Amino acid sequence: MRDPRSVALRHAEAYRAASVVNGRPEAAALVDIGVKVFEKTLDLVRNLGLGLTVDMANELHPKRRRLRDPLKPVHRSLSPSAAICHS
Repeated sequence: MRDPRSVALRHAEAYRAASVVNGRPEAAALVDIGVKVFEKTLDLVRNLGLGLTVDMANELHPKRRRLRDPLKPVHRSLSPSAAICHS
């Protein structure tokens, strides 16, 4: 799995650059605040020894394709969509 910090920071930087180009400095400032909050949250999670789990990643971005938890068994006899429903 890709590092969530680098993926989020890359998306934030692209949005910030687009905001500046489009003349929306307030949107760029909000992106800066969001990045700081995101980094502090990841630092807190790491310091507590929790790590970013698959469930947390799915909650952070619920609209993307759901990640499969590597610790849960896959039902080989079922179709992929049925296996997702049964997990």
